[in-house]
Order: sequence, then C-alpha cells, then structure tokens
Amino acid sequence: MKKSYLYILLIFITTSLYSNKLSVDERHYLVDNKTITMCINQNWAPIEFKNRQNKYSGIVPDILKILQKDLNVKFEEIKTNSWEQSQQFLKEKKCDILPAAIKTKSREKYALFTDSYLHYKLAIITQNDKPLIDNIENILDKSISRKKGSGLITQLKKRYPNIKIVQTKDYLEAIHKVSSGEVYCTIATLPVASYYIHEFAINNLNVAGYTNMTYDLSIAIRDDKPILHSILNKALKNISTNQIRSIHNKWEHSEKKDSLNYTVVLNLSIIILVVIIFLIYKQFILKNSIKDYHELLDSTIEALILIKDGVVIEANKSALKIFKLDSIDELIGSNIFEHIPAESIELVKKMTMTEYEEPYEIDLYDKEGKKFNALVKGCKLKNRNLRLTSIIDITKSKEQEKQLMEKSKLASMGEMIGNIAHQWRQPLNVISATTSSVKIQKELKILDDEFFYKSCNMITKNVMFLSNTIDDFTNYIKDNRVKKEFSTKTMINSFLTLCDSIIIKNNINIILDTPEDYHIQGYKNELMQCILNIFNNAVDAFNLHNIEKRYLFISIKKEEDNLVIIIKDNANGIPNNIIDKIFEPYFTTKNQSQGTGLGLNMTHQLIVEGMNGKISVKNEDYPYYDEIYKGVSFKIILPI
Repeated sequence: MKKSYLYILLIFITTSLYSNKLSVDERHYLVDNKTITMCINQNWAPIEFKNRQNKYSGIVPDILKILQKDLNVKFEEIKTNSWEQSQQFLKEKKCDILPAAIKTKSREKYALFTDSYLHYKLAIITQNDKPLIDNIENILDKSISRKKGSGLITQLKKRYPNIKIVQTKDYLEAIHKVSSGEVYCTIATLPVASYYIHEFAINNLNVAGYTNMTYDLSIAIRDDKPILHSILNKALKNISTNQIRSIHNKWEHSEKKDSLNYTVVLNLSIIILVVIIFLIYKQFILKNSIKDYHELLDSTIEALILIKDGVVIEANKSALKIFKLDSIDELIGSNIFEHIPAESIELVKKMTMTEYEEPYEIDLYDKEGKKFNALVKGCKLKNRNLRLTSIIDITKSKEQEKQLMEKSKLASMGEMIGNIAHQWRQPLNVISATTSSVKIQKELKILDDEFFYKSCNMITKNVMFLSNTIDDFTNYIKDNRVKKEFSTKTMINSFLTLCDSIIIKNNINIILDTPEDYHIQGYKNELMQCILNIFNNAVDAFNLHNIEKRYLFISIKKEEDNLVIIIKDNANGIPNNIIDKIFEPYFTTKNQSQGTGLGLNMTHQLIVEGMNGKISVKNEDYPYYDEIYKGVSFKIILPI
C-alpha cells in the first residue's frame, strides 16, 4: 500500500508541469523510464557535436536540457562511431531517440518523428569570386559537396535526379572541397556553415544564395515507443520561441567569439565602425521623430529602399505596392539580390560601385515571382555604409513605347508590301516565261535535256529568291524580342532586299564599307528597323531637295569592344536649329499626312534603352570622287 501511494506521488511530482497535457499512461511511462537513451551526430557543430573536452554540446543539447528538466528524465548517450551507425542503432532499437533528424521515407520505416522544432534555410556556399545564385536550378550542372548519410542528399536527388553530389566524411571536408575549388559549392544550414568557416578561418567563402528548401529538424523515436513519441511531441510544443531564440543567440555569440582568434584586428575594426554608425544613427533619430521620418518616405511616388551590405533595412509604402507585398516586414531583412534576376545582378553590382548612379532599367521580381520593368537610381549616403535606392515601375511606359514602336513599324508596312510585290514581278515573269517555253518545246517535240535542266535550274533559282524575300519580310515584321547572335552582313543584305525597289525607284546609290562580317548578340530585327528609319528619312530628304546624284553610305566597323555603324547621305543635311530635336517624339518636318514624328524617336529608344547603345547625329561635309558633298551622318555605337 505504501508503495502505491509513493508511486502515485512520483507520478504527480514527475508530471506536474504537464498535468493538463499528459495522459495517465504517459505519466506512468515517465515514472518507469527515468532514462531515455540517445544516439547523436558527433560532428554537426553547432547543431549537435562533441567539443574539445568530448562533451555533448550545441543547440540541440541545450534544448534537451529544457526537456530533461521539464520531464524529470535523463538523456543518456549510447556511444557510436558515426552518424550512419547512430541511425543503424535506432533501427536496431539499441537506443530510444535521435535528437536531431530530418524526416525521410526511409527513416519512417523504423522511426516515429515529432513535429519539427528547428527550421533552417539552406544556404549555398561558394568561393567569394563566384556570382550570386538566386535558384539552385542554376547550378545543377555544378558539383556540390555534402556529408555522407545526410537526409538532404535523398531530398535533392529526388527533386533533381541529375544533380552532382560529392559525398564527404564530414561537414568540414565538404567546406574544404569548396575552398580548394575541388567542387563548386556546398549546401548547409547557415549556423553550420558559419561555425566551420569561423572556426577554421576559411576566409575565401561566402553565402552566394539560398535554396527554396528548409531543414526541418525533429526528434526521431524508435517505432515501438509511440507513447514516448507522444510525450516528446507535447514537451517540445511547451518550449517557447524566446527560449529557442535565446539558445541560438548563445551559439551565434560563441561563433563570433571563436572567430576573434583568427581575425581580431579586422573584426574589432568592424565592431568599432558599427558602434560609430549606431551612435550617429541614434543621434539622427533624436533630432528627427520616427513619425516624420516615415511620413517623408511614404510621401514619395517612387519606392524607396534603404540597403545596408546588400540587406534591406527600411522601405516605404510605395515599395509595398511595387513588389505586391502585404507588409514591410516581408521586405526588411531580405537580400536585395533575391528580387533581381540572375542576368541583371552583374549590372547592379557595377552600378552600385559608383557613389551616384545614373538611372538605369532592369527587371525585378515581385512577391509572386513575376518580372516587371523598373527604372532604378541609387546613391551612397555620406558617412554611412548605407545606400538609398529609388525604384519606379515603368511597365506601362514600356508597353506604351512598344505600341509607339509598332505604330512606327506599321506605318512602313504598306510601303514594304508594295516593295515585296515589286520584287516578285520579275522572278514571276521569268518563271512564267520559262514554263511556257518548256511547254511549247515539249508540244513541238523539240525539248532536249540541256534546255529542260537549264529551265528547271532557272525556276529553282527564282523560287529561292521569292522564298528568301518572304523570309526577310517575315523576320522583319515578327515581334520576337529575343537576344540572339546574328551576322552584320546578313542583316545588311536583308535590309537591301527589303528596300531594293525603293532604292531603284529613287535612283539611290548604296555605298557599303563593310570589309568584315561581325557576329554580335542582339536584336537583329530592331537594328534593321533603326537603319530602315534612317534610310526612309534620307529618301524623303533626297526628294525634298531634288538631289540629282544620290548617295547613301553605310559603314560597319569594330572599335575596341563596340560595333560602330555610320550612315550618311548627301541630301544637304538638317537645319542647325532643329537637329537637336529630331529624336524627340512626334517631332517632324514633314506634312502631317506624310510623317508621324515617331521614326527617329523609336530609333533612339531602340538603340539607347533597348540595346544599351548610343546614337548621335551631325551635319558633315565630305569628299567623294573629287566632289564635296553635304549631308547628315548618323553614328550608332553598340556593345558587342
């Protein structure tokens, strides 16, 4: 009887903290099982590991201490040689739990898992000189190191069957392989990567980006102890977020303390600088109220973002709208490069090296992952390691520009169609005459093989000409804004084909100076449209001034890393009082029924904004065959 009372008293003392949560069976279990055995991962600092004194240390052991106190139990380690052996011991029921494990299908065959109690974003670690990575799919062709036996390897191979994983004996070896260049990167939680980089002074690595995967840690319990699973699950839920945060802060502080052993002077300098910046910032706050500060930011139309070391630390309400966010907290704390497509990152890095940026256009991602066109300008704030960036959504403006460009293009379509029809007449006449001749000779039974094959070749040649003409015209009218490699000679030949009848009709001599064929990445159709717009203006000028000898010179050459195209005529030039206005929209010297004023404006937009190039115009006097001619000269400079 005494034993029964004592037993009940033990149950009450043991589970008083959980009297409203644990069942009677669960309370009995804790009284009968004061020791819970565990198999650990000895080399997973700072999550769980054995320190220099061979003591079980880390974030997880600190959490177990809370469970140990709350449940009045003892967690006892069963010695193993490796993480693989620890998993095998649980499978063979030689221990009760794995304190920190990821739930996988293979492990679920022999273990029960609590709800995850630690969540880590997986970072991609590369050498410092490697570009930032916004998506793991961008590096699937690269080699990635990861500790053997990691549950992450199973997840990665399931998602990406062709991923190149190099398995290592431990996390330190995985990081060293990246540092030495043996593999491109490793994937690890930020606490683990930070610990090893600081602990072993591996100074040539940094975080290049994050995957879209999280590392969710649970306690794995042998599958024949569901009651222990229920107890631990309830106990974990009783641990507060503040307790977890406090443990993380402790280990982050520990990492920083260890790193002082290797870079004392540098880090002390950084700390002093941070303190100075903080004091200046606090002084600023004292002089200006927070309310006025936010009202100032929110009063602007454009989005304003304050960035420190690549991380957003402040933003206004316009930023919410432009990125389609529900709260500023979704933006603050994020890396600015998470919102920038990979192809624009190098441009942004280059622009942010300057103290004051010139406005430039890039694409950005909103919350839904959709791209939008943006005009960006930033400046570095004096005496602060801060950068203020303003962003304007110009998607609608770009659409209007596109409509204007299409309007300009359509304005020349009628003339182009007539041009094509004119070019077709001669080949069609040749085909008709040839077929008639073959037919007559066949009827008169005088058709010989030589004439027959010669006629067939003639027809084939003219059909190919017709087909090429259709291709050139089709490519011109296509709205296919994809940057591709193209030949300058092919582009000029297509232009001449499209304009052949206009050239003949207006008696224009085309003088080409294109000694080499250059291959560049760009927009062939848009460049051809620019040359066509300049050509059309030259034709109008020839007719306006009744020029008898009509010349159009086209020169293409390479200067350093640029392609330089010069187009000039001998149509007497443009009056000096209007030459500076010819690229303005709707500016035209023609009758309203003859011109829209959009052609040269679209040319300027396509060259400068669409191709990151430059275009200039000037009047020029030049000799040709011992005569002096006067005309206008357009110069286009495109980066190769």
